[in-house]
Amino acid sequence: MPQVTYPKEQMHRIRYTKLTERQIGDKLVATAAGPVSASEYSNVLAGRSLRIVTDNGPVLN
Repeated sequence: MPQVTYPKEQMHRIRYTKLTERQIGDKLVATAAGPVSASEYSNVLAGRSLRIVTDNGPVLN
């Protein structure tokens, strides 16, 4: 598992650039359509049940 590199400073001490409303809106335009998938919808698993068993964890039905 890769190590997570955290900043040496606490997050509330890092200076952030203040963005204008327009700058924020421009960045959010890309997400306005919502999540997208690379593949087409499929009904292969429709009507079937699935059981996920994890090591030392919950079983999902």
